[in-house]
Amino acid sequence: MARQARSAQIRPYKVCGYGTTSAVEFVVDTDGLSFGIIYGECTSGYFIAIPNFGVSVPAAAPEDTFYNYERLRSCKNKFVSDNAKTLACAIKFYFEEGQAVNEDKAKICEKLGELLKLTRAGADIERIGYDEEHDCAAVYYKGVYGGIPSLFGMRLLNTAGDSGAQLIADVLREILK
Repeated sequence: MARQARSAQIRPYKVCGYGTTSAVEFVVDTDGLSFGIIYGECTSGYFIAIPNFGVSVPAAAPEDTFYNYERLRSCKNKFVSDNAKTLACAIKFYFEEGQAVNEDKAKICEKLGELLKLTRAGADIERIGYDEEHDCAAVYYKGVYGGIPSLFGMRLLNTAGDSGAQLIADVLREILK
C-alpha cells in the first residue's frame, strides 16, 4: 500500500555554491519532526542529504518524485523512510514554488539603509549594500564612523542569518551597539 504524502511546512534556509557543486538547504517540518534537507547537484549527479538524521542518498532531478521517494524510502533511517513521500514532494515543491521565497538581500539592505538614515543612530549612514561574495552587509558612512573620521567610510557587518528578517536583525544589532 502506497503511503500518502503528509502535510509539511517548508522553511527555506540557504542557497550555496562550492565549485562544481550547488545546493539548497531548507527545513521540512512534518509529523512533529524537522528534516534539514540539503538537495544539490555535483559532478556525479544529484544528491539528497539529511544530516540531522544521518542520511545521504543519490537523487534525481527535483521533479522526479518517484525516484527520489524510492531512494529515501530505501534508506535505513526509519523516520526518513516513513516520511519519504512527503520529503520527495517537498523537494519538488521547493523547486516549483519555493524559489519565489528567496529574498533579495541587496534590496533589503538598500531599504533598511533608507529607513536607518531617518534615525539618530543612522544619521551618518550614506547607504547599506549587500556583499554577495562575502555574504554580509556593507554599511557606507558619510566620512565618519562612530564620530571618528573614517579613511574608508565603509564597514562590513557579519550577518550570520540566512533569511531577510535575520539579516535585518543582524544589521540593527551591529548598528545599535
